[in-house]
Amino acid sequence: MTCQLPTPSVDGNTVTYIVYSCTDCNERFTSFAKWRVYESSEHRELGGWICWICIKSSSPLHESKEALEAHLRSKHPSDVISIQEEKDYVGINWQGSFWCGFCDKIKVLKVSRNAAHDDRFAHIRNHYEKGKTISEWTRLRPQEEVVIAVVRLLGDSEIIIRTAGAKEQERHVSDSDRLEAIGICFVPLLK
Repeated sequence: MTCQLPTPSVDGNTVTYIVYSCTDCNERFTSFAKWRVYESSEHRELGGWICWICIKSSSPLHESKEALEAHLRSKHPSDVISIQEEKDYVGINWQGSFWCGFCDKIKVLKVSRNAAHDDRFAHIRNHYEKGKTISEWTRLRPQEEVVIAVVRLLGDSEIIIRTAGAKEQERHVSDSDRLEAIGICFVPLLK
């Protein structure tokens, strides 16, 4: 579905605009370039491992392979599931792979850095241009999860953060790349 916006014209026709929505917060744009700049600068992918059994639930994404393994043992003990990076891992900041909520698949990338961003945005743009809307996007984490506090430092690159989204919660985050992706920079204290 596309957004119909009236435009002044002599014959009374309307122009159809494609609406590009941020896959994180649903902000809407009629310009591909503005959508891309916004999503690239305002939101970063933290990466993680997907439980495919829980894909339509509120949080199928787990922060580490070990966390996914623990989830599978506790929530799906009767299911025999092998974890494979190429089909279960979403890359940090869309590097290596990215989630497409229209395809409900992880897309593995053969390129990196800026080219990886280009491929991701081109892929999602194609869905929008074929009429998809953000209401059809499957999310991997609750919408608008925002870090509101660092609760506890656990080590050189581990913290407990408090987030607000659908509900306020605390969770463990490790790995300096992941911390940087959510805007937390660790500076080791000098002793």
